[in-house]
Parts: sequence; C-alpha cells; structure tokens
Amino acid sequence: MTQSAALISAKEIEKVYRMGEVDVFALRKATLDIREGEFIIVCGPSGSGKSTLLNIIGGMDRPTSGRVTFRDLDLTQASDKQLTRFRREQVGFVFQFFNLIPSLTALENVQVAVELSLDPLDAHEVLDTVGLLDRKEHFPSQLSGGQQQRVAIARALAANPALILCDEPTGAIDTATGKSVLQTLFELNRNMKKTVVVITHDPSVRDIAHRVAYIQDGSISRIVENDSPVAPKDLDISEGEGE
Repeated sequence: MTQSAALISAKEIEKVYRMGEVDVFALRKATLDIREGEFIIVCGPSGSGKSTLLNIIGGMDRPTSGRVTFRDLDLTQASDKQLTRFRREQVGFVFQFFNLIPSLTALENVQVAVELSLDPLDAHEVLDTVGLLDRKEHFPSQLSGGQQQRVAIARALAANPALILCDEPTGAIDTATGKSVLQTLFELNRNMKKTVVVITHDPSVRDIAHRVAYIQDGSISRIVENDSPVAPKDLDISEGEGE
C-alpha cells in the first residue's frame, strides 16, 4: 500500500481514571496515525488499552491529555455536538456482541443507520455486499452469530462512514465464522476503500492488515508494516491469546 495522508492522528494520548487515591493509566502517551484507506490492526492483551484507544479515536470518549484530529477537526477540542455529528457521519462501529435491535429484521437494523446519515448507502445493496440480502426479513434470533455480525457490519457501512472501527469483532463467534467476518471487512477495505481499524487480542490475524500496531500497558510499543496483506480466507487463523 502506498503511504497516504493520516485520516486520524492520535498524538501522546493519555487516559487516566481516578480510583480513590490512585491514578490508573489506561493509556500512556499513545501515538498512532491511521492512514486513509488502510486496514490496520491494533493488537494487545486484555487490559492493554485497546478499547480505550478505539473509544477515543471514535469520539466516544475524551483523553485526559494529548490530541486527536480527524482531517481538520480537533476531536479533543470539539464540542459534544460536534462529536455527535462526527460519530454519526464519519464513523461506523462494530462491536463484539453485535448490538442489533432484536425486534427489528436484518434490513430494518441496517435502515436505522440509513435514516441517521446525511449520505447513506442503500440498505438492500449493503446487505447484498455482506452476503445477507436473502436474510433481510430475518430477525437476529433467526440468524447465526456470524450472520448477526455481518448485519452489524452492514449497519456500520450503511451510513457511508470514512472510518469503520471494530472492537474484537470475532470475539463472540467461533474461529471459522470469525474468518468469514474478517473476510467481509477485508473486502470492504479492498473494494470500497474504507479505512478499517480492528482491535484484537489475537496476533494470528496480523497478516491480513496493511499495518499492525502492538499495544502494551497503554502504550504503542511498535508498528509493523505489511506490504502484502493476505486475505483471511487464505490464512490459517488460530485461536491465539495475544503476544
């Protein structure tokens, strides 16, 4: 991948929680640029700060110190209204436990995102992109875990965001199904040029990304470039527990 400009730039990010008389650091001067159009993995064990970093990059939380910018918008100085608009228009979120609305069909779950977006994609086309158009009238309880996660990806994509953030998207499904979910994300990046960030504890998926940022004790310890990402369907993905 040719190097492109940073879509998101996080500089010297710290997040501190006050626990009684003790300061607990979730992030310690974490610095990471996310390039336009790349597939990047943030990999680290539980408690390393992965989710905290994702929440700050996605405008769901604010750092204690440091600076985060999205293009020309300084997220650390943005108002609550600006952050809400940023999340609605620029970011698609995919979580570990799907977060689908159980009383809505797959199509209706996707249409929720469509109705909130200023420049949405067609809900039927998005479901077709993730291979679930034939399941559009099914409720979440009628879908497998992998299918539910692909509906969640379709919902994130439907708002036509610049950035798709995935928090352990394969954590609640088996390895084989997880591979198909990663393949869907891989194809969104390749075919639709969406910037995709996946956080995971599993280092065995590292070869699918353009870059892998390793996080330990709240800091980015190293970043590894990958000139030739491998499609998840062609990769022997294990059930690793981190490095």
